[in-house]
Amino acid sequence: PGHQGPLDDRGSALAVIAGLADESKHAELCRVLSDQRHASPYMEKYVAEALILMERSDLALDRIRDRYAPMIESPITTLWEGWGVGSEGYGGGSYNHAWAGGVLTILSQYIAGIDPLTPGYDRVAITPRLGDLQFAEARVVTPRGVLLARTERTPLGMVVNLTVPEGIECFVGSPNGATAQIVGGGVHQVDLD
Repeated sequence: PGHQGPLDDRGSALAVIAGLADESKHAELCRVLSDQRHASPYMEKYVAEALILMERSDLALDRIRDRYAPMIESPITTLWEGWGVGSEGYGGGSYNHAWAGGVLTILSQYIAGIDPLTPGYDRVAITPRLGDLQFAEARVVTPRGVLLARTERTPLGMVVNLTVPEGIECFVGSPNGATAQIVGGGVHQVDLD
């Protein structure tokens, strides 16, 4: 209660993910997560996830592009511990740090929409949230083989093209509620409009 500074993006994101912030708080929390930049690359995963859970994939993608731009534009081909390397990093910081890759799981699980419903990927939800993207594609290695999902915008909605290994049951849906169920392997196309 005695805090005098701006709200923190890290704590605000965790409040959304933990279900402590109901929908009446989402507009203010989206503003905080758009304006504040305290999260490390590790915590950035949770900020992006909170924005997506508040139905703001567009803001999540904007923030990912902004925060990760120095890493993407760098000749170094790894993800860094902090937002900079050397004197720009945390105490020097590593320029090859696994915790910075958390946002990659967000791109696969939420933007491309591949979300396992059971251990071992026996049942999978495919619910793409493209934000401002025209398409997204992801490949996930499962115990039964590679699951491929490619979603494209169309004038009528979205088209999801899937390659599903045998033994995986997929539930394909869109944020507007359109759904389809796919049982068995093979190549499938689902129109979500």
